[in-house]
Amino acid sequence: MAAGEPMPGVFVLPSTVSMASSIDELAFIAAVSDADEWIHQVVYLPLR
Repeated sequence: MAAGEPMPGVFVLPSTVSMASSIDELAFIAAVSDADEWIHQVVYLPLR
């Protein structure tokens, strides 16, 4: 990001979050948003 180059969105999940919760979070995001909304974003999960 610092170099100003294009990048896809990145989701960061802590290792303390279960696999099932991680999948639920990503499925929720996929269902309610468009991929273009996440370009150039670094998002730390869980959102809730």
